[in-house]
Amino acid sequence: MKTDIKFKIKNENDYLTIYTDRPEVICGVNFVYIPQNHKLIDKYKNKIKNYNEVAEAKKDIKIEGFNLINPLTNTVVDIWLSNDKKDVVMAVPAHNDDDFEFARKHNIKMIPVIEQITGTPRENEKYKQSIVAVVRNPKTNKYLTINWGKDLGGRLLIGGSINENETPLDCAVREIKEETGYKNLKFIQEIFPINHHYFAFSKNQAHNIDCTGFLFDLIDEEKTEQNLDEEEKFKVEWVEKSTIQQEIKDELHSTVFKNCLSPRAYTGDGKIINSGILNGLNKEEATNLVIKFLKENEQC
Repeated sequence: MKTDIKFKIKNENDYLTIYTDRPEVICGVNFVYIPQNHKLIDKYKNKIKNYNEVAEAKKDIKIEGFNLINPLTNTVVDIWLSNDKKDVVMAVPAHNDDDFEFARKHNIKMIPVIEQITGTPRENEKYKQSIVAVVRNPKTNKYLTINWGKDLGGRLLIGGSINENETPLDCAVREIKEETGYKNLKFIQEIFPINHHYFAFSKNQAHNIDCTGFLFDLIDEEKTEQNLDEEEKFKVEWVEKSTIQQEIKDELHSTVFKNCLSPRAYTGDGKIINSGILNGLNKEEATNLVIKFLKENEQC
């Protein structure tokens, strides 16, 4: 649904109106672009701390001391001058390819607000939070896997459930150490979360998982003793990228691997997250609620 959204200028009784056709992702907006000749630059030049740089800018530059307020989250939204933009644009770097590259270039935080969904939802699902970890050996360019054999699930990456009071990153490091023994790792990146659904036939239980994926590089070959449950009988194997692409059939693990090696914005549909009252809604439901909220507050 196309709409104009009024972003309040911080500490001013004034607004910047921004057109968008994606109101459902508004909680992921933490910066906007404006073109170099925008009228607000001169109007508020006394507030802009780096006005001389902004006025003469020949490249992308963050406007200092002059911000907007996100109408749904009430958080500060930065303003960037961009010579590539002819209009005012709200940026959602987690879900737009151009915004994603801009945010990476300028080290801007990204807020994912649409969670990719894999698997097939079922009734009576049991919820849990989990991780999947990709571990790369930069010396050999091989990847760490656990191989359960054909009858028990085949080849997988390292995965596991997050314990109470444990962060996803701590869980990933623990699971790698427990399942493989490798303990000296360099954290490379965390990818956007994935909502996964699967059925455990061995336990006759459907599961609904919110999964965080990580990429690590192995620092050295030093290992500790594995800490495995009695039923955990698998081989720890380093394999080529092509082997993972061919042999890992689990949709969650294959998606995490792809997203870790080729990070990009997620532009598909999914479940709304990190968005307060919108959490758990689909695109249409979230869009309708955003428009209703903005109209009630006279901001669209």
